[in-house]
Amino acid sequence: MLTHIHTVPALTRPLSCEEYRTFLWQLSDSFPTMHLQTIGTSAAGRSLYAVSVGEEGEMPSVVYAGTDWLSTAVLLRFLAEYGTLLTENGRLYRVHLPYLFAHRRICVCPVLCPDAMEPAEGAGMVNRAGADIAAYFAPDCRDAPEKCPEASALRQYLLYGEPSLFCLLHAGDTEGVSIPPQPAPRAGTVGRLLSRMLTEPALPAACDPVLSIPAWYAGESGHPAYGISLGSGKEEDSFYRGYAAVRELLFSAPLLV
Repeated sequence: MLTHIHTVPALTRPLSCEEYRTFLWQLSDSFPTMHLQTIGTSAAGRSLYAVSVGEEGEMPSVVYAGTDWLSTAVLLRFLAEYGTLLTENGRLYRVHLPYLFAHRRICVCPVLCPDAMEPAEGAGMVNRAGADIAAYFAPDCRDAPEKCPEASALRQYLLYGEPSLFCLLHAGDTEGVSIPPQPAPRAGTVGRLLSRMLTEPALPAACDPVLSIPAWYAGESGHPAYGISLGSGKEEDSFYRGYAAVRELLFSAPLLV
């Protein structure tokens, strides 16, 4: 069992694609409550993975996705801790986690652009390091999915599962919860609750460079969707600070749906 997986040093720095795959396989092998699936492939042919926690055959209630090394590391640490607590029938924030999954399911897409985890390998690479994740949902990508297979895969995954809550984690200059314009009547209330869990303010739309993704899902589905900024990710202790800040939000958000 990976009961001490949080001690793996690799999570404190950017992972390579191979390290990332190995970590996911270790998780799925160690925790029977976790199910690893492939939801598509990147422009360079790398698999896009999603990890679901809960019983098979049920649609996810919450989806978390990561866009960069910091959000990926935080989500992997979250999955490892969640698996341990579920296996041990544990409680966290006064919630009995096995009971939580009687009606809910959590799905995590730790990396949306795996090609950016490796150095550029030629002009054919669409998602080279430093690629603008917000451009994934630009009109030309929606109208021509072959230009960005990652966006197409995520879009289909969200529309098929139709989670009741979608949170996109990313590194940024500020920390907080971005609440894009959306039709869900409860979106503002849920967003403010998430910001309280994060102990950071709700941010105006202009502060979130990847707001187009949760805004698109909110508009298409009518369900709440947000951007969660973890800070710049450039400090030496970014991983530890990022996980400590967002931990309560990740564990508690499913209670809001």
